Amino acid sequence: MLVPSLSASATEHVTDYTGLAGHERTWQAVVSLSWSFDLTTLANMRAQDAVADGARAREERARLAAHDDVHRAWMTVRTDIARSRSARVQAEVSQRAAGLALERYQAGAADQLDLLQAQRDAFNADAARIQADAEVSDARAQLRLAAGRNLLDARAP
Repeated sequence: MLVPSLSASATEHVTDYTGLAGHERTWQAVVSLSWSFDLTTLANMRAQDAVADGARAREERARLAAHDDVHRAWMTVRTDIARSRSARVQAEVSQRAAGLALERYQAGAADQLDLLQAQRDAFNADAARIQADAEVSDARAQLRLAAGRNLLDARAP
């Protein structure tokens, strides 16, 4: 313990011995101050400080990692929204191209291969749009999880 300790005591001695003339009564007072300084206590305090510093560092690392996860998820949402918009435009353009190919085929200005390729491209563009929309939904769910929000919350956008 690193705290000093103070103690005091007083004694009185009375005697009726006749050989000690004038010394029938004596008093004694003692005041004692002791300070126990244990070096292992100091080492333990330093070790506990080091443990606390380590815990603070782990806390800061976890906080920064959570912040990075939220930022990364937000950027993924933004990127996936842009990709989804692009896929929607591509699907619309491919549908129009397939429609034009059908009209040209019916008019005899294009062969069946051109029509099938246009329909295949429209199908692939529509599949890419569906995939992009699913990725936006997934990215939004990942953002909610990274932010510590509930996926089943009714107030979710």
